[in-house]
Amino acid sequence: MSPFGFVVVAVLLHYVLTGTRTGNRIPAVGGNAKPAAARGVKVARVKVGLFLLSAAVSGFAGVISPMRWRRA
Repeated sequence: MSPFGFVVVAVLLHYVLTGTRTGNRIPAVGGNAKPAAARGVKVARVKVGLFLLSAAVSGFAGVISPMRWRRA
């Protein structure tokens, strides 16, 4: 990934984590799920969403890595 692409992804992730409700809920669930649930956060939904995001990013990396090295 080029440095420009890295900066774009970093800025996008910074916005998501600091400027959205979802970004506020992620550290709440990761820190302590019981108080987060008491505040109305759907803990299971956040965890499943993060696992799906992690799986998608891992799959994307698995596809891109052989393309970069030109081997399968």
